[in-house]
Order: sequence, then structure tokens, then C-alpha cells
Amino acid sequence: MRQIGGNQEEPETEGGTTEKRVFPPAVRGQILISDLIISMAIFLLLIAIAYETYNRQTDRLGEWHTQVSANDAMQRGLSALIYAQGNPTNWAVAGYNPLQASVLAMGSGEGGGRIDSVKLGRLASFFNDSAYYNATRLKMGLGYFDADVRVSEMNGTNISVMGSPPTSSSIVLSAGTRLAVMDNRTVQVRLRVWKNQT
Repeated sequence: MRQIGGNQEEPETEGGTTEKRVFPPAVRGQILISDLIISMAIFLLLIAIAYETYNRQTDRLGEWHTQVSANDAMQRGLSALIYAQGNPTNWAVAGYNPLQASVLAMGSGEGGGRIDSVKLGRLASFFNDSAYYNATRLKMGLGYFDADVRVSEMNGTNISVMGSPPTSSSIVLSAGTRLAVMDNRTVQVRLRVWKNQT
């Protein structure tokens, strides 16, 4: 083969003479329309796959974050019911309500896993009152999740029920049950954290 300029080579024939191949000027360095259409289709397909993958991962990350937040809220809520006394600690006796700025946190615990029945009663009255519900759940550490609480004796008899149970259009994100002592008897405290489907 003989070099004729650039990267073009002339093939040799059997007799040693070279055959000259000339490309028409309209074809040299041109892309065909079918090549362009195929390459654009592949490019758009790859963009669509990347976009869909990104959206799915973003949705999964959002669901994971919601689940972690709900688990944290459930733990904080159980802590407020069983261990935390609230801030100030005498909020129930002093007659404070959750809308007052001086009440920073609400809890019904006495410490050591003991529940103060007076605080629990006041907490239940605020939790079940729509005027105080949002402020109460925020000051119990539940955030903006809806919740329902049931404090019962070991045989299942209800002592206190707080909040409305989730409806059929709700998703229970987290639930927890703990044992505590109230009025010298063992009680079971169950808290469910949920949200409405939108």
C-alpha cells in the first residue's frame, strides 16, 4: 500500500500498480442522517435511564429519612411519657398549658421509669384537645407526626388513651411499647407514630 496523503492509502493491485480510489467531495467527512438519529436515540435513552435512576434513589432516600425521623420521634415520645418530667418539671401542678412559651417540654415521668398519674392525666387532656394537640405533640418531641398513645394495665385494661388511632388512609411508621410503673403497679405504654397518605 502506498501513502497518498493524510491517512488515505491506495491498495496495490497484482501487477504492482496502484489503484487510485477517489471519494466524491460530498461524502468525505459527512455524517449520515441515519447515524445521527441512532446516536441521538441512544443518547436520549441514556439520559432517561439516568433521570429515572436519580428519581428512584431520591424517593428512597426521602422514605428512609421519613422512617428514621419517625423512629426518633417514637423514642422521644416514649421517653416523654415514661422518663422525662418536662421543663419546667412542675408544669402540671402549676397549671401550665402547651401553648405557653414558658413550657419548653412536656413529660409525665417521675424518673426511673415511673409515671406521674397527675402529669399523665394533664398530658392526655391536652393531647386529646384539638386546640392543644399540635403544641402538645411538639413539646413531647413527636415533631409533626401524628400519634396515639395507650397506657394500660398488664391485663389489657386501658388507663389512659391519647390521640385518635390511625385511619385506613394512614401509614403507621413506627410503634413502640415499654413497661413502666404508675401508682405502684406495672403498666404498659404503647405509642404509634403515623402520617396520613397524601
